[in-house]
Amino acid sequence: MAKHEVRHEDRLAVPADFGFPAQRVLRDIRQAEGGRLTRTQLYRKTKHLTSKERENIITSLLETGEIRPEKEETGGAPRVTYMAS
Repeated sequence: MAKHEVRHEDRLAVPADFGFPAQRVLRDIRQAEGGRLTRTQLYRKTKHLTSKERENIITSLLETGEIRPEKEETGGAPRVTYMAS
């Protein structure tokens, strides 16, 4: 684990400046029905974050394997759902 990362009791390893917000995002996904949230649902739950903060947290959680995406094709833009790993 790199020096700038923080490890929390829920096995979340993300850069220190994402600590609490990332824990909250992960908790929101885990507590959602079926352990999954669509991108829209996640954005609504994290509207207190800036777009850049949200994207950095999602990217970090994806890179650490804490969440995984699932794409579903629709008639328009694909629906992205994030699931806790």
